[in-house]
Amino acid sequence: MSDPIFTNISTNPFGLIDVGQNANPTFVDIDSDGDQDAFAGNSEGNTLFFRNIGTVSHAVFAAASTNPFGLTDVSLSASPNLVDIDSDGDLDAFIGNDAGNILFYKNIGTISSPSFTAASTNPFGLMNMGFNASPSLVDIDSDGDLDAFVGIRSSISNSNTLFFKNIGTASNPAFTYYGTNSFDIIFVFKPDQGGNPSSHRSFVDIDGDGDLDAFLIDGYGSIEFFRNAGTANNPAFAISKSDVFGFGNVGSLSRPTFVDIDGDGDLDSFVVNNQGSIDFFLNSAPGVNVSQSEGTTVIGEDGATDSYTVALRSAPASEVTVTLITNNSQISSSLSILTFTPLNWNIPQTVTISAVNDTAGEGKHTSAINYTVNSADPNYDNIAVDTTRISNTDNDLPAVDPMFTLATTNPFGLSNAGLSASPTFVDIDSDGDVDAFVGNQEGNTLFYRNTGTVSSPVFAAASINPFGLSDVGSNAKPTFADTDGDGDLDAFVGNVYGEILYSENIGTITNPVFDIPSINPFGLNSVYGGFASPALIDIDGDGDLDAFVGNSYGNALFFKNTGTANNPVFAAAKPNRFGLRDVGSNASPTFTDIDGDGDWDAFMGNSAGNTLFFRNTGTASNPVFATANINRFGLSDVGYSANPTFVDIDSDGDLDAFVGNNNGNMQFYVNNGLLLMSTVGNDILAGTLSNNDTVTYGLAIGPVTVSLSNTNPQNTLGAGLDTLTAIENIIGSAFNDVLTGNAKNNALTGRGGHDTLNGAGGADVMAGGFGNDVYTVNVSGDVVMENFNQGSDKINSSVTYTLPAHVENLTLTGAGAINGTGNDLANIIIGNAGNNQLDGGASNNTLTGGLGNDIFKFTTAGHVDVITDYNVTNDTIQLENAVFTALTVTGTLAAARFRIGANALDANDNIIYNSTTGALIYDANGNGAGAAVQIATIGVGLALTHADIMVI
Repeated sequence: MSDPIFTNISTNPFGLIDVGQNANPTFVDIDSDGDQDAFAGNSEGNTLFFRNIGTVSHAVFAAASTNPFGLTDVSLSASPNLVDIDSDGDLDAFIGNDAGNILFYKNIGTISSPSFTAASTNPFGLMNMGFNASPSLVDIDSDGDLDAFVGIRSSISNSNTLFFKNIGTASNPAFTYYGTNSFDIIFVFKPDQGGNPSSHRSFVDIDGDGDLDAFLIDGYGSIEFFRNAGTANNPAFAISKSDVFGFGNVGSLSRPTFVDIDGDGDLDSFVVNNQGSIDFFLNSAPGVNVSQSEGTTVIGEDGATDSYTVALRSAPASEVTVTLITNNSQISSSLSILTFTPLNWNIPQTVTISAVNDTAGEGKHTSAINYTVNSADPNYDNIAVDTTRISNTDNDLPAVDPMFTLATTNPFGLSNAGLSASPTFVDIDSDGDVDAFVGNQEGNTLFYRNTGTVSSPVFAAASINPFGLSDVGSNAKPTFADTDGDGDLDAFVGNVYGEILYSENIGTITNPVFDIPSINPFGLNSVYGGFASPALIDIDGDGDLDAFVGNSYGNALFFKNTGTANNPVFAAAKPNRFGLRDVGSNASPTFTDIDGDGDWDAFMGNSAGNTLFFRNTGTASNPVFATANINRFGLSDVGYSANPTFVDIDSDGDLDAFVGNNNGNMQFYVNNGLLLMSTVGNDILAGTLSNNDTVTYGLAIGPVTVSLSNTNPQNTLGAGLDTLTAIENIIGSAFNDVLTGNAKNNALTGRGGHDTLNGAGGADVMAGGFGNDVYTVNVSGDVVMENFNQGSDKINSSVTYTLPAHVENLTLTGAGAINGTGNDLANIIIGNAGNNQLDGGASNNTLTGGLGNDIFKFTTAGHVDVITDYNVTNDTIQLENAVFTALTVTGTLAAARFRIGANALDANDNIIYNSTTGALIYDANGNGAGAAVQIATIGVGLALTHADIMVI
């Protein structure tokens, strides 16, 4: 992003109005609806609120309300600033006043419905040191917490800036005064010279270089700009410049604030003058807007594509060519060159991104698209465009646990790396295969370039600290990730002192060059106990990389990224989050989707030489790690100091394991299940004795029908005549497949289309993917996996079964006495000919018992189920008294607690059946005084009695 060019467009735009003298504006999304709302303090001490009832790109502000959500009159000269000071996810309010105090209002509501407590004055160590206090809370040193700048007027003609450094945490601030007009000596604000100065300060990254710049108003109405020529964590402000970017003189006591009000990716400005009018300055600087749906582009190797649009920000003088450059062979783009003219510059052009469907098991991975811009217009030629990050979901990893076999030590040309080998594998030169980096006890990182192929690696002799990497002291633990969104891999290396050394890749995707390292960047901190072992992944599915760092005490410290994918800001560390546990000593964490279910699982090596496995039983955005298992899946004790990592080294579609040890060796565990590719011809596909072999039908030209129990040639329809022997797992096509297992424990993956999956015997794992899928469950150990928004799915079960997440419907088959339980969706559950117990769970469900003596259970509150075929002769309703707390006695409901009618009449009419409407009602008071809630609709005109209802 380049410097802005501001044009004064209008006064009091978008429905804003004159708010009175000495107004102080600020813009935040207070109701979490995705657009910017406005708050403006005024000279009377009030804060006016303008809710944005428009959109993120077309603001429309409603009429102002005064001191909303519990805010109050602060006496005189209100100057509001809203930030999340306690890291609880909602915005709190700081309001300065004429007396020099700062009033704090804690938000005890939610991110969408704020509710502010009564004000406290000068909290967290802030102080009154003048008058006309105007607070600005920003993370000036990029350490993950908010620091405070307070503009004050120290005299009628002079204005100063007080700096309070946060020496607490992101959730528990503690401010200490660091000085006036200074920031660690080098941060100097020029005192205002005469006139009538404003105490208002604004801190924004106006030039898009990743650090915060500063604006203030001098005594004569000129906007003073202080460019940050340092970095995000070591600011160094240049001497100020006046009347920059097209502002001109805006009048004394004016106050600028900055916000992207039109959603075009750059910052616009609102400047309020001394009389309270609001001038709007549109940022019309040349630039290229890349607009992603919901801020992300997500694709998959199963055929899922995504699109985004590209347009120019302002009219060019001549034709502009934008060239798209992909950073690896994992993605393809529908367009590689976009051309804009002075006539079509603002018409968005759509780019569709798709994944390359390979056979390598990468799990979730990220690609990037970079841009070059060429034009005869010098304002557009060679301007920078932010990299577009692409999230790519792999479909090659089988949804089944791996089976590792210790194959050898230091394979493929790897060699002893010295003591305490810590390996990691990445494609550092973007040639399509993975290279190896191995840290050692001496503090060096050894590099082994893969001179072989993606499926047959051959590692060249090691070089030490290549590409600008450096000795980190002792016990180097390297990992690589693209944390600045430029499409290449940056380096993070832990050391024995607990530090993380970060080296930005200032080279390219094919020729890396690592910059001089900085220690503990972006808010990371040295981990207590030392022996830092970092891992960076998006653990919460919000699109940016979070950090886990192992330490000598056996803990994994979690640093949540509260910044963005391109500008990380890590919050204060929290140990062993999400169910992770102390693993003894010298924790070495790594994360991978080992079971192919779409979320990150955790492995942690320890000093004893063991690797502990924590399965993620939650989701990709809400991880929950189960109790650890030691050396699962065939892994073993490697001696001392286990440092595990996982990679599909042979490109067979599953993850293999390398575990470094104290002796400097890397033990290689091959995942010995085969991945066989069916073609459109007639294939003979033979597995091994591993009980973990997979056939994939990714090349099919139509729907396939495949049964693993049939070892004779079978017509698959969409992929020829295939013969399958010793195969346990199937990955289907992009069409409507019919996949059937055998007596073994199978993994059936449907991918795209409306699939029908039947595990047959064995404890099977079935995942239909996108489409309306139908599952047959025959064994209680069968697992069905679906993700959010992947269609409307159904399970036919011959055993007692509980619907898993994201599956809507359950039908019990056969005539056995089995039970069905729903989830938190609106389920349809149908019983069989036997005696069933049906429990819809949360949400509003439809229950059909069928033949037999059926029980309809209500064990959750807050929903209304429909029972389609309730039979008073055979069926029963059960109510859980932990939910229906007025029913204290278990067993058949007492006659006195049941009534037929529209409502309760006396003190103990707790269950009411309205025979006219069919409603079954629970009244906690029993007297019709307002506590009645409907819990079910069971049919009209039934001869229902208290004997139909059991309390459990």
